[in-house]
Amino acid sequence: MFWGIWGFLPKIYSEYITPTSAVIYQSLGGLIIAVVLFSLEPRVDIDPKGSLLAVVAGAASYLGLLCYIKAISKGELSIISIITALYPIVVIVVAFLLFQESITWKQAIGVGFGLTAIALFAS
Repeated sequence: MFWGIWGFLPKIYSEYITPTSAVIYQSLGGLIIAVVLFSLEPRVDIDPKGSLLAVVAGAASYLGLLCYIKAISKGELSIISIITALYPIVVIVVAFLLFQESITWKQAIGVGFGLTAIALFAS
C-alpha cells in the first residue's frame, strides 16, 4: 500500500518542484520515519560491513528515486511505473551470478517476459 502511494505522488509533485528537490524532501520524510523508529527502539546495530552495505543500498535507492522522478516528470506514469517494477530481474541475475542461486525455467521465462515487456513499453 505504501509503495503504491509512493508510486503516484511523484507524478503530482513533479509539476511543482524539481526531481532533485523531491529527493531532498523525500529524504526528510525518511528521516522523520527513522527518528520515530529510533525513538521506539533506540538500539542501532553497528557492524562495519553491514552498515556500509546498508548505506550503499540507501544511496542506490535514492539514485533510483531520482531517476524515477525524472522519468515520470517527462513521461507516462503508467508505463514508467511498470518498467520500474521489473527491478526483480536485476535481483534474479545478481542472485544467480553472485550467490550461485539456481534459476528455474519458470523464472527464466519470467525474466524473458519482463525483458520483452520493457522492449514493448519502450517502443
